[in-house]
Amino acid sequence: MKINKLDNNNNQQKRAFFNFISKLDNHGYTSFPKDYNVFKKLIDNTKPEIFIIYDKESIINYFYIVDENLINRTIIQTYDTNHLFSFEEIKKNLDFSNSIEIGVRDSENNKPKSKIKFNLSNTYNFMELKKDNLVDVKNNFNKNNYQKKLFDIKSDLENLTNIQNECFENHHGYQKNNPDEIKKELDLLNSDNESYYILGIIDKNQKWVGYSWSNYNLNSKTAKLSMCGSVKNHRNNGVATEAIKSSINHLFKIGCEKIQLEVDHKNNSAKKIYLEMGFEIYDNLRWYEII
Repeated sequence: MKINKLDNNNNQQKRAFFNFISKLDNHGYTSFPKDYNVFKKLIDNTKPEIFIIYDKESIINYFYIVDENLINRTIIQTYDTNHLFSFEEIKKNLDFSNSIEIGVRDSENNKPKSKIKFNLSNTYNFMELKKDNLVDVKNNFNKNNYQKKLFDIKSDLENLTNIQNECFENHHGYQKNNPDEIKKELDLLNSDNESYYILGIIDKNQKWVGYSWSNYNLNSKTAKLSMCGSVKNHRNNGVATEAIKSSINHLFKIGCEKIQLEVDHKNNSAKKIYLEMGFEIYDNLRWYEII
């Protein structure tokens, strides 16, 4: 085996890497875009270090390394975790002053085997809801205290950024966003034949106190409920549940057949809502810290 660092200016090498990962089953913490141009934009946005593993001339594995220095974290995605310590080039490119983490799904065949090198730090549940399984969940949302607001990128970008940062600031691995980063993510979605649907819940002072952000893939007719929540002072009022219900009903109305999401397995209140709506767990993502 040999290892090469991906040269982002080498289009032939980049295309070969894309062809390799596009044939793999979904794995790790993220699913890569199926369109090459969108894949290139993703690399430009995240600026990862990418190492490709070859057996003779054939690609057999890769390491996709992203530093999240604002939260002292480095994350790694790979198809086979057991190659991780086989190459000095990987070790040299890891900032060991950060917490170094790797996400592995239960459905993957290549799981960490060494208990000495990997320490389980958190688990996320992958859940999905099919249209026929949707249950109308009642909540205590008071329409007199709130109103719904469809996201407008010209006027609500800062509102979306602020509420997302407030809702997720204490969540595992969350790195604070700014409006430019949010806009880049929205632009990336639009280029991958996906549409986004972002619904805000506004209080009487016109402040965003809850929201739901979902992405709908027009080809697969599958949506992802990517982010949702409510600010601390408005929890237990049915705010987040109403945003989620409204988004789900909209997605199924426009032709979506299945909605997926990820939720921290310790977030019992959120999981309870999803299970009551008809979501089922279909896989788990386990985050390991490399020690």
